[in-house]
Amino acid sequence: MEFTLKDVKIKVGFSFLAVLCLASVSGRGMAILYAFSGILIHECGHLAAILLFGEKISAVSLNAVGIKIHTARARLLSYARDVIILLAGSFFSLLAGAFFLLIGNGQASGMNFVLGAFNLLPFACLDGGGVVLLIAESFGKSTEKTALCMKYINAAVLICVIIFCVLNRIFNVSLTVTVAYLFAVNLFSPINN
Repeated sequence: MEFTLKDVKIKVGFSFLAVLCLASVSGRGMAILYAFSGILIHECGHLAAILLFGEKISAVSLNAVGIKIHTARARLLSYARDVIILLAGSFFSLLAGAFFLLIGNGQASGMNFVLGAFNLLPFACLDGGGVVLLIAESFGKSTEKTALCMKYINAAVLICVIIFCVLNRIFNVSLTVTVAYLFAVNLFSPINN
């Protein structure tokens, strides 16, 4: 489904709607609400930084694995600004986590802290990976080689997590889904960003 809102193309993928419907019938209403509000807070951090630097948003895509904000230009004016925009989402998430902790809402606090920290992981599909690639590019290093190196290191770390969990008989649905997601994205995502 696609529509335009004030010159911004909004694309909502079927997978996003499917995950939303599945989550709504899971019987965990407040947890789902906290998760989606956490995602919105995180994305508002990126939006605030983009707008702070005077960039124009051209499109927003929503799918099962996240939300992507597209600007009119592929590259901003500097690497520092791109890094700030990438880190702004996690900053807002961590700030929201601290706020919810202060007012005594542990579940919302935890959800925002985990979301903020998770997005700082150095996977190419997450904000942390984008920061690593930008830093490598700013030093004149090949982003393709850096992404390939990150891919191998991340795969090795994920395999170690899997082995550790199997050897210690640890089974947690959230951890299993997260590791499977990261492994699949790491394995199947293209090297060039």
